[in-house]
Amino acid sequence: MNTGFQLKPIEDDHYVFGDAKLGDVPILTDGQWDSWLPIAEDQAPFGFEPMACTTFALLNAVEIMLRQRYGATNNFSKKFLAYVSGTTTSGNDPHTVAEALRTKGDVEESDYPYVSTDTTWAKFYAQPAQWLYTKALEFIAQYSFGHSWVSPASPGSMMSALNYSPLTAGVYAWLQEDPATGYYTNKLNLSPEHDVCIYGYVVNEYWKCFDSYSLETKKLAWDMPFSGVKRYTLNRQVVNPTAWDTFIQWMNTVLEGMKAKLGLGYFGDRTFGVARSPEFAQLSRDMIKEAGGLCRMGLHKPTLLNPLNTHHVVPFHKDKSKELEKTNLVVLCRFHHFLHAHLKNWASFNVDIVADCDALNSKIKTRP
Repeated sequence: MNTGFQLKPIEDDHYVFGDAKLGDVPILTDGQWDSWLPIAEDQAPFGFEPMACTTFALLNAVEIMLRQRYGATNNFSKKFLAYVSGTTTSGNDPHTVAEALRTKGDVEESDYPYVSTDTTWAKFYAQPAQWLYTKALEFIAQYSFGHSWVSPASPGSMMSALNYSPLTAGVYAWLQEDPATGYYTNKLNLSPEHDVCIYGYVVNEYWKCFDSYSLETKKLAWDMPFSGVKRYTLNRQVVNPTAWDTFIQWMNTVLEGMKAKLGLGYFGDRTFGVARSPEFAQLSRDMIKEAGGLCRMGLHKPTLLNPLNTHHVVPFHKDKSKELEKTNLVVLCRFHHFLHAHLKNWASFNVDIVADCDALNSKIKTRP
């Protein structure tokens, strides 16, 4: 069984617990986070397995820290972070997911919920609306988030690290349970394939585990072998909460205005609720490669602020059968994509976009 824990090697530039790069100020003296557990959320409540245990474990740890440190009851979107961290059908690496949260942020579950219709890979991992990426930056603006490996993953080092934060740890799940104690064990030392949140311990007896399966806490035997253990820091950066709230209200107002002005907006849902095919991302990369990395209109190279998009001449929310047809696709930079292909409104589309591109290129080629 593989539930999504994929461990990559620790690199030289990674932080490791004890190197002092994240600071060394303990939060708790006993390492017990029991009083601040978040809402229990199953990672596969609708029969679909998203392979996102690394995301669930990390966000459980973060939500515990927020409750303990600031009394905040955030419930972050597991679906959004699983997507932006690049989770695959094999799962994800805890360092990769933590870096995605640190650099891209996350939104609330209410902004991007895991719903009962998310029963396939294409539905769960459909590309989020662009405005969510902007809203996710609120997390980065409000909190300084850091992470480091706990290595080696020994009882002593884990107990010490629990004074700073809940931990995430790779385990083998969950075929062996000692009937005498009720503790989960791994006496066969099977390879870890599931990520969980560790929130405390009873010395020489068991570790306290908050799991994303069965909506329950578990007791893991003291000699349970762990892999890929990480601890975290989370510090609020906003000095004046009133000013922060005012800023957030202003930013949301701006976003709503842009969405209304641009026909669901530049940051809105350009797919109009229709899930993308999981094959489209690779097809898009192939199209950009075949185009020589150039925008069809003007044949110019992309920039950091003006990247290339693969545009559907006839939007696939209008005709799903054309989503993967190369003859219905054209590579455009973001600027020309919005201006010429959608006529400055994402709800509209220009059926003559390819001819318009070729006409402009001809004029450029023969310009005086």
